[in-house]
Amino acid sequence: MASNKSSGTNLGHVVQIDERYFGERKYNRGSVMEYQQWIFGGNDTTAKKCFLAPVDQRDRATLIRYCTTIHFKRKTNEVKNATLTTLNLEHSEIGDVGAHHLADVLRTNTTLTTLNLSFNQIEAVGARHIADALRNNTVLTTLNLDVNEIGEVGAQHIGYALQNNRMLTTLNLSFNQIEAVGAQHIADALRNNTILTTLILGCNEIGAVGAEYLGNALRHNTTLTTLNLCANKIGDLGAQYLSDVLRTNTVLTTLSLYGNEIREVGAQHLADVLRNNMTLITLNLYGIEIGEVGAQHLAGVFRNNTTLTAFDLDCYRISSKLLNEIDMSIESNKRAAKLQMLASTI
Repeated sequence: MASNKSSGTNLGHVVQIDERYFGERKYNRGSVMEYQQWIFGGNDTTAKKCFLAPVDQRDRATLIRYCTTIHFKRKTNEVKNATLTTLNLEHSEIGDVGAHHLADVLRTNTTLTTLNLSFNQIEAVGARHIADALRNNTVLTTLNLDVNEIGEVGAQHIGYALQNNRMLTTLNLSFNQIEAVGAQHIADALRNNTILTTLILGCNEIGAVGAEYLGNALRHNTTLTTLNLCANKIGDLGAQYLSDVLRTNTVLTTLSLYGNEIREVGAQHLADVLRNNMTLITLNLYGIEIGEVGAQHLAGVFRNNTTLTAFDLDCYRISSKLLNEIDMSIESNKRAAKLQMLASTI
């Protein structure tokens, strides 16, 4: 490993990295190329220089930690750039400490509109820092915290921020273990929030109780147009809660219930309301085994509903005859409905 003093910087030494020292293939192959770029900087995946702070130990883990930390600090300085509008820090492992640094910058930044912090090991403390910054930030419109570990406490912090923030329109909290209590915190914020239009809460195990909280919030919310609750184990009861809301909600246009353990009863609840709902345009029920009876309930929707144009349905255990009937219903309505279905059946 060769080292020479860097010029014009206080970041330590510029170190020539011997890739053999790192050893493991995961730093040289596959999707983690972005992580390699993050360690060594630049846009060239073969770059072998990085700024390194003085350290006592020279093992691989220590080197990576220091390289990552210093480069992250340099990245946060980029946010101060007067023209930067989008920042992607996906898979950067910034953790709560990095989130704190970033939040400090967000408090004064006046240009950044899109921020991706997915896959970053951010927990409740980091979520609190981000949320505190959002209270006063007047430009950020899209925040992606997908695949972190903020939990229900972190969701509470984000919920508080949503009650004051007047700019954020898109929020992704998928895979964050927020569960029903976390969903309640977000729902409480939605009651009075008049800015957010897209909310993604997939894979958070909110269950039927969480669906009820969100459903009740949608009775008051007048701006949310897209709600993604995929893989949340809401079941038939959760489908009922959401169906009840759709009877009066005139704003929501896209609803994703992918993989939610909804069966025949839940399908019936949805079908009953969709016959008269004239707002929903896209409904995703893929990965839900509603069977022949559930599909029969939904088939009747297309005879009356003239607005639903994108419909994803898992056709497992649904007969070809019934699928043809659904197609005919769509055709008779003279609409260009996009019916996505898994090839069949019984």
